[in-house]
Amino acid sequence: MPERTWHPISKLESFIDHTRRWAVDVRENLKTLEEARTKPYVREQDPS
Repeated sequence: MPERTWHPISKLESFIDHTRRWAVDVRENLKTLEEARTKPYVREQDPS
């Protein structure tokens, strides 16, 4: 069976779809990351 040949535009579309999902994840988590950066470090206390 011949190997499927990808057209360069198809590769680009696949790349854009992949990076778009990554960019959405970054945007969704950016606020949480910024809040974490601005808060002082809080150490968990040992329960014992």
